Amino acid sequence: MYKINLYPEYRDSRKAARTRTASTAVLFSLLGLEILLVGALLLSDSLLREQVNALREELPPLEERLARETQDRPELSWALDLLEMRATRIDWSPKFISLAEHVGESLVLKELEGRASNKRESASLNINGRYRNKKASLSSVTSFVDRLRGDPRMLDDFSQISLGNIRSDGKGEFDLLCAPEEETE
Repeated sequence: MYKINLYPEYRDSRKAARTRTASTAVLFSLLGLEILLVGALLLSDSLLREQVNALREELPPLEERLARETQDRPELSWALDLLEMRATRIDWSPKFISLAEHVGESLVLKELEGRASNKRESASLNINGRYRNKKASLSSVTSFVDRLRGDPRMLDDFSQISLGNIRSDGKGEFDLLCAPEEETE
């Protein structure tokens, strides 16, 4: 047979002992967790210090390499010159397509002379043409000039399109000059 103690003091003392045991277990668990966290922090700190030291050792060679590579190299200056030339070059194909579309049936273009910009003069396009037949007149040429002035392909590089010489010797020849806008100094 089992002995059963039904006294309330015994029950209360057992309950207090269980509570103390549970609180002690929780406290020791928290203490163990804190010790683990502190250990993990110390370990990660030492690992980070090692990585920082390794990276600091790599800095001087990288700085030397950077200093060597930023010195003037001929191929770099050539590449920069090519990029500058590409930025200032004129794409002539859209200009000629625009001329072909806008010339009309009453005019004939005889000569096109395109000049790229250089140190002394800016880029230009000289157009020499004539009337195709006797019915054509100055109004055909002015309407051709107006159509060119409205075409964005021409205006990309040549914002000034002006009528040059008109020869009235019976041949009906005319000259047009396409040039960029003058830069004010």
